[in-house]
Amino acid sequence: MKTIFYRTICSLFLLTLFISCSSNGNRPTFTTSAGIETLKDKLSDTFDKDKQISQIIFFSKNSTMDAIEQISIFFPENNKNTMWFYNYATGQLHKPEAKEILKSVPKTNAISAFNINECHVYFKEAIALIENETDEFSNYRVESYHMSTDQTSGKIMHSFTLNTDKKTMKRTFYGEKVNDHLYRFEFETNEDGKLIATHGLDAFEE
Repeated sequence: MKTIFYRTICSLFLLTLFISCSSNGNRPTFTTSAGIETLKDKLSDTFDKDKQISQIIFFSKNSTMDAIEQISIFFPENNKNTMWFYNYATGQLHKPEAKEILKSVPKTNAISAFNINECHVYFKEAIALIENETDEFSNYRVESYHMSTDQTSGKIMHSFTLNTDKKTMKRTFYGEKVNDHLYRFEFETNEDGKLIATHGLDAFEE
């Protein structure tokens, strides 16, 4: 009887582990290639690839996880700055009423022009920039990621915030301290598409 009980418990444990691993492998995230593909599929299923937008923003579920919780797009419509967002918790595309009047029509790009693959590339480059300066951090994850149409050049620019865990309690000169273990870094691309650190890597910044 005990043998059957233990076998049942083990089977349930393995099933739970399998479901958990499968779920993690399919979640939208910038940290893995599989996560990028999942995100691209959701974009394709949710938005018209030819829709002209000024920017798209991805938000994580919380500061401790890398799973994307919300996708927001911004575009001009009826002389207003309009925002739609897809939320993974609700599983729906929300279209709130636009209220902000535009002073001028912003430059836009088709959603298909926003290369989501680049997000993973820049994420890895950001980690390299940090680790070239210090080995104090680990477990890097995106808090928010912005892709926007530059209003001068029309190019698509990237900017994002990384959360990371500090390995020890020892004082550091890098990153913005959120709590004892959580630190934050910020990055953006320049006109040449090169990634630069804008906050957290200058040990002397105030």
